[in-house]
This record gives sequence, structure tokens and C-alpha cells, in this order.
Amino acid sequence: MRILLVVVLSFLMACSSTKDKRKVIVPEGEAVWIYSPESGCDKDELCAVGEGSSLAQADAKSKQSLASIFETKIQSSLKFSKHSFSGEEIEEMQEYINSDVSEKVDGVLKGAIIKERFQKEKVFFSLVSLDKNKAAQLISNELKLVDDQLNHFYSFKSRIYIKKLNVLFNKRLLLAEKMTILKNSASNSPISFKQIEELKLNSMGGTKIVIKTTNEPPRFINKKVKEIFSELGYKLVKKGNDYFINMDYKVTEEYLNVKGFKKFSYTLAIESRSNIGKKLGNFIITVTESGRNEVDAFTKSKSKLIEKFENNIEKLNLK
Repeated sequence: MRILLVVVLSFLMACSSTKDKRKVIVPEGEAVWIYSPESGCDKDELCAVGEGSSLAQADAKSKQSLASIFETKIQSSLKFSKHSFSGEEIEEMQEYINSDVSEKVDGVLKGAIIKERFQKEKVFFSLVSLDKNKAAQLISNELKLVDDQLNHFYSFKSRIYIKKLNVLFNKRLLLAEKMTILKNSASNSPISFKQIEELKLNSMGGTKIVIKTTNEPPRFINKKVKEIFSELGYKLVKKGNDYFINMDYKVTEEYLNVKGFKKFSYTLAIESRSNIGKKLGNFIITVTESGRNEVDAFTKSKSKLIEKFENNIEKLNLK
């Protein structure tokens, strides 16, 4: 705990000034970097120290200390368009964003190297170093990719991409936070949150759609699909439409060698066409569940079907 506290304090002071090195009292015969990690690194390196009962453990702890510097600390600052998502949807998006950014950071940390080691009696210490410039370039590449996606999906000016834009904006927010750690600065998003938030209101033009079904889905599915389109600002009509939405629902009983239970696959094929019949987009979703009967299995499947529908709706290429 003593070493970890020193590491954190050392890192914070190093960030505030690269010229003002900390002056620490080091016991005779011990490495200075144990108490002041930046003393073992140059200005283009980010360093951390770990200790353990073996070299392997010290190496692992030093890398954990380095990783902790990149941990997300602004979870509560993530922004999502008001009145567009349920609490469950926001929680799901937050989980995805954090997981995705953590994966990218893990990739950056793979470039870390053990720079020095020290042993004091039965305690081992390791100094790990990360090249700031190389790490910043990796983060910069990710930011550029996100910026390209933000510009691309925003260019459609379609409410159907609001969820994707929210995810991308917040992903960029976290990546920019990591860039600040490395370079003390980060570029601004090409699309502001205000632009995304206003997109739904600005695109509420009452675009009309007709929903047709080949094989009628259960009432729950029908109702939810219509609610989703309505919440996105589309107007459901029976004629005089801008788009056709065709739904084909299918239930297939699968083999299940379990007494008293049956397994079913529920498939929903969705296709969109223009008012003159031109195909615009489509997707197929399938959920398989088991239950004591078909009704029981469907009860377990229905929410997953709707979730998959929402996650794929952009593939219909509507405006």
C-alpha cells in the first residue's frame, strides 16, 4: 500500500511538471525509482512500480498499476439523449462502451515493457514503462475511426441512428480521456452532443410507414415493433406511405432430448422498401429457447427478439 501511494503521487506530480522532479529520501542501497517512478523514465515514458514476493508477481503488479492509471473515472459523465432510452438501454450501452474502450486500452498496454527490477531481501520490485508517443498514436487511430463513424452516421440526419451516435460519442469521450493522460490534450468531437440530442426533434417530420406481415407475429411482437417505430418519430399508416416494412415471422421446433421440455427457434425477417417498391434494407434475427411448451419458450424469447430488432433496425436504411 505504501509503494502504491508513492506511485500514484509520483504520477500526479509527473503529469503536472516534467521539469520539477520529486526529491525523495531513498534508503541507502535502494533504487530511487521504487519511490519515484518518473526518475527511472524520460519525458516520453509513462511508468509505474509494482512489488511482490517474486519477480513474476512484481512484474504483474507493476502492469496492474500502469493499467489503473487508464481506468475510466468519468462514468457518471457519460451523456445520453434525453427521453430516447430506457434505464435498461442506457445501462446496456454503458457496459458496451466501457468494455470496448477497455479492450482498446488493453491493446495499448501490450506495448508496456519491464524496464528495471530490484530485490530487497525477499521483496521484488519492477518498473514498467510505456512509450507515450506510440501509445498516443494507437489511441489517435481509434479516435479517427470513431470520428469517421460519427460524421458518417450523422450525415444521414436520421433518427434511426441516434443510439449508434450516442454510443460513438461516449466511446470517443472515454478515448479522449485516455489521450489526455498521454498528451495532456485531446481533440474535440466533430459532432457535438447537442447536435445528436437535437437530431430526433429536427427529424420528426412524420415520415409514414406501412407495416405488412407475411406470417403474423404474436401480438406482443407486433405491438413492440410499432412502438419502436413510433418512438423514433415514424407515423404508422395504412396507405399513402413513404416506406413499406415487411415482417415474416416463423416458429420452428428443434430437437431436444430432455423429458418434459421442448425447444423452439423464433425467427423474424424484416425488409424495408420505398413507396415504389425498391428494396432498401433487411435483416433476420433468431432466438432459440427451451420450455415446457411453446408458450413457455416464447415467453423467454420475446424480450430478446425485441432487443435484437432494436440493435439491427439501422440496417433498414430508413431516413
